[in-house]
Amino acid sequence: METLKKIWAFIKKISWKWWIVIAIAIIVIWQLLTGAAYSRKLYNMILDELRADQSDIVEQMEERELWYEQEISNITKQLDQIKKDKAALLKEKAKSDAEIARLEGRIDKLEDEIGRIVISDNPTIVIDDLRKRFPSIKLR
Repeated sequence: METLKKIWAFIKKISWKWWIVIAIAIIVIWQLLTGAAYSRKLYNMILDELRADQSDIVEQMEERELWYEQEISNITKQLDQIKKDKAALLKEKAKSDAEIARLEGRIDKLEDEIGRIVISDNPTIVIDDLRKRFPSIKLR
């Protein structure tokens, strides 16, 4: 009880001007404390919003990555198909080239045979020659 009397005596000694200063100090301290709490609340709200935006961006990037992977897969399949088609065409071209070479050889052979054929002015020799070459044809 003695300490309360000392505190009360001390409070009575303080002038009204100091009470105003103390009240202003209490108000300023109160504003600082509530402002810090409000600032922290705003900071947390902004941070939550930023995290949400960041997660949206990450989701969009994952979707794009999946789409790019699918496109790469499709293009790879198309490239493989084009390679197969090219190989088939090259094989077919090689067959055609071989057939052309064979036919050209046959043409050269026939041209040589044509060049070796000697046509006589005597029709009897020509008919005998035709009979020898084509026995199934009856010539008179």
